[in-house]
Amino acid sequence: MGYLISILLSILLWPVDILEPWSVDPPPPGVETAPLDPRQDNFDTPKPLGPVGKVELYGLATYEIEARILSRRRYRLDLTPGWWGTGASPIDLTVGWGPMSDTAMTQHVSFKNFSRMAWATSKIDIFNRDIRSTYANMHMIPITRDVRRQLLALRPNQTVKMTGYLVELRQDGETRMRSSMSRHDGDNLRDCEIMYVTALEVLPPPSAG
Repeated sequence: MGYLISILLSILLWPVDILEPWSVDPPPPGVETAPLDPRQDNFDTPKPLGPVGKVELYGLATYEIEARILSRRRYRLDLTPGWWGTGASPIDLTVGWGPMSDTAMTQHVSFKNFSRMAWATSKIDIFNRDIRSTYANMHMIPITRDVRRQLLALRPNQTVKMTGYLVELRQDGETRMRSSMSRHDGDNLRDCEIMYVTALEVLPPPSAG
């Protein structure tokens, strides 16, 4: 059934997929391009960060992550419940670190993004607790137009370093969306981190070092 759903989604999303940039060449297997876990420092109380689009952002934690881009989706017209009308997040990234940044693992897995969620088909078990904690689907909110441009230019198989905040979105004093705060608090492809990105750097491939 999962294979059939994957085929149907691929057919339905094909007109959108062709607008997404092609992947760069993957690094050779046996190399973790992003070996470290994300670094997160939670705040005692939410920290006001100012308005973005039609919402106010509140920081829940500082966040720094080095990760391999597994898939991406740009949302030019976002009709997803919760996000509709916010104008805050133009792109989602599904990312991996540790073993999920190694081509030896990723060559067996395919990720797709749709409706602010990610979907995975895999020839190996990536849903056990240990592996599941090494990838995530993330909603990205850029701090500036330059960071937005950098985010939109990212391509699968690149490794990126991003710093910023995990955030909550409020409108008229009410919480509209809130970031996941743990890699063990639900489904990593649907219970997502919302990251306010203040800086971004594409890291060189292993062969460049």
